[in-house]
Amino acid sequence: MTLSLPQRLVALVPVLTVVALLAQAVDDPGYAITLLGASLLFAAIGPRADFDLPTQRIVLAMAGVAGAAVGLFIPPPLEGPALRGPWCALATAFAAMLAFRRVYARPEGLGRVDLALGVSALLAARQGRIAPWFFAATWVYLGAGFVQLAVEDPGRARFTELPGRRRAFTVGTIGLAVLLSAGLALALPRFALWLSQRAIASYLDDTANAGFEDRFDLGSISILGDSPTIAMRLRGDAPSYLRGAVWNLYARGRWVRRRAIQPHRITPVHASPPDTAEVVWVERGAVSNESFFAPLNAANFGTTEGNARVDLFGVFRTIPGDPGRSWWFIEGPRPHAHVVAPVADDLTLTRRDPAFDQYLRALAHTWTADHPDPTVRVARIADHLRREYRYARTFTRTPQVDPVFDFLRTHREGHCEYFASALTLLSRAADVPARVVGGYRVAEENTLSHEWIVRERNAHAWVEVYLEGRWRTLDATPEGAVAHNRRHQTRGLRALVESWSTLLQRGKEWLFSRSAGELLFAAGVMLALWLGLRARRKPSKTKSIQAPDGDPPMAALVALEALLAARGHPRAPSESVSAWAARLDETRALSPDQAQELREALGRFEAWRYGDLGDESAAREALSAVLNTLRRDARPDPPRSTPPRPDRRDP
Repeated sequence: MTLSLPQRLVALVPVLTVVALLAQAVDDPGYAITLLGASLLFAAIGPRADFDLPTQRIVLAMAGVAGAAVGLFIPPPLEGPALRGPWCALATAFAAMLAFRRVYARPEGLGRVDLALGVSALLAARQGRIAPWFFAATWVYLGAGFVQLAVEDPGRARFTELPGRRRAFTVGTIGLAVLLSAGLALALPRFALWLSQRAIASYLDDTANAGFEDRFDLGSISILGDSPTIAMRLRGDAPSYLRGAVWNLYARGRWVRRRAIQPHRITPVHASPPDTAEVVWVERGAVSNESFFAPLNAANFGTTEGNARVDLFGVFRTIPGDPGRSWWFIEGPRPHAHVVAPVADDLTLTRRDPAFDQYLRALAHTWTADHPDPTVRVARIADHLRREYRYARTFTRTPQVDPVFDFLRTHREGHCEYFASALTLLSRAADVPARVVGGYRVAEENTLSHEWIVRERNAHAWVEVYLEGRWRTLDATPEGAVAHNRRHQTRGLRALVESWSTLLQRGKEWLFSRSAGELLFAAGVMLALWLGLRARRKPSKTKSIQAPDGDPPMAALVALEALLAARGHPRAPSESVSAWAARLDETRALSPDQAQELREALGRFEAWRYGDLGDESAAREALSAVLNTLRRDARPDPPRSTPPRPDRRDP
């Protein structure tokens, strides 16, 4: 039994609705034409593929992989927040599976699975640009999905056949659901906006800003000092320092980036590195950050996307909306245009504390003896800090006193941010331009995966000073004070586990670098090989509706369906055996005893067939018994025997 044209059109409405919403979110004509053409093709083929459940699942998974390949390789949008990347691949995979199920004669789960696939596709599409009619179209999809469920279930009572009280309850429930959904759709975004604004305000009012942003308070970088979370992986001859932010103005324990040179400019960079061994590849780990961490002397820099933002300090950052998962660089003489030359701010001391400024100049004079060579002056300052001050994560500070002033004069202990701040201010007091730099130290090598591991605890602060016409890296933190910032190797089980993780990541990178055509070709080859292997299997080992002789319980079921169809009670193409039995019971097509026996026999069959429960022989005997019962009850009664009449002959 095949679906009629109206039924097929109703079944196609949810698919077309999902396709329209995805096309709007992706905003790519080629994508829309491909998805719409595939959906119409599958609908035109119709429910002809009578696969068993394992075959349905495997072929459906292949359709999902093909859809994900199409969604993953959509070109980046010229403008606007169009749906791209993993969310686009996920949404397209669900939509492809939803459309492909139109060719199944007996799809698993019927309309329930279709509804779940469509909802999943819409949830993934919600991550992109949403049109004003998105929610209205979603209601159309849900309504069409429920209509499809009703069409596919002949045993479902019609709305007009329900009792009056039940009809009123149904209408009220639907109305309440619509009102609640509309209310939540209007209220939740506003609540989320209010909550995010409150969180941001609370964050900005806090005394410590962590990370590598426009400003940082002393202590913000050091709070990452205990986290083993991987921030980056490097392949190649890694440098010791990776810079991610530069600050040049100080006041009362806070460093900020000068507004006059803060704005970023978009600059085209190389998308692929030259073929040379000096290339260092960097891959971002679990830590999210806007910076592309690279050394000061990165003469050649590029990203896989081919674009980056760069400020006048020479710090590269990601494009908004693009996470920038991997980049590369080559060390060498860096162009002067990438890092702005010293300005007046690079010689400014505290701006708000004249007494501290005077102390800095006096201390710099004492330590440097006003040596005429600026290189010697900053070297002497750094040497004094390393020898006379102690590295510590916990320490005491005098209240209401500038923390760097207290570090230099009273409590001579602190972490890297204090050493960097003191070196910067004292270098400026010695007439040497200097800036504070934040980033990561590279110290840990995994010899199994041949890569360098940078963790959150490797976050560090150091100084860049301007000597002999260019900026140079200088670090006053005592050498060896932080164990995990000394060069060492990953050992033990952690090295093995992280090497396996790297192998998986590289496999994913290789897969994502394949074109859509390559992935579709590979999926086609795998499908052809799998179908070829199935064709070579012995029929006796295959459970299939098409081979009843090798499957006695199925043969009995086919005969049972034929018998009841001949009596006017056929089983629908997409109707499960349990639903079929329930419908026969509701319509009183059989006597109570016959219906009871049929339900029990079909229950045993389903348990054996789909759940690997029970015994095959028991299922066969139960089906054969109910078949014999129906045949016997359908036979006409034999004629009653009558005694022979006496022979009446005339005398």
